[in-house]
Amino acid sequence: MIGGAAIFILLVIALLMRNGTTDVNNLNQSTNQLNNRLPETKNIVVNDNNAVVTTKGNATTITVEQKEEISLEIVSRFFAERFGTYSNQSNFENIKDLQYLMTEDVKSWSEKFISQGNISSDQYWGVTTKALAIKSQDIKADTAVIVVSTQRQEYSRDVNKAKIYKQDLKLEYVKSDGNWLISGVYWQ
Repeated sequence: MIGGAAIFILLVIALLMRNGTTDVNNLNQSTNQLNNRLPETKNIVVNDNNAVVTTKGNATTITVEQKEEISLEIVSRFFAERFGTYSNQSNFENIKDLQYLMTEDVKSWSEKFISQGNISSDQYWGVTTKALAIKSQDIKADTAVIVVSTQRQEYSRDVNKAKIYKQDLKLEYVKSDGNWLISGVYWQ
């Protein structure tokens, strides 16, 4: 299990580095979130698809489904913060950087959105998004729905007067060839 967790963390790092978006704070939060969900370990025994983690006299089982849920929550946090943070000077990099996580339909939607290029560059404005909470609503074998509650700050010319508001981002996933891809993105 520790080896699996280490491999997962390395996979997250590799995905972040693959796109040139190594946000150390997001990575540290993701690692801490994963570590907080895993018990302190001494010994691990793997049988079938379950890992039995022995801790100070107690046994905890982490199933494949629980590992997938944790992975989906970490990816959802990363996606929400990156997707929801942009400015009129960023040339849609926030969306371009996330296309590898999207199904072909969502990727097509994002490319159409980018090609419309409706962002005015007359005066600076931007939005930053911070994930506050993540809720797994419906996780099945090949579909999942995750809702990320966020706090967003909208800046204009006067950056000292940010508009602050909370907004949820609903992410729908499908499993394709063993990989979870985002099949729907909905600000609520």
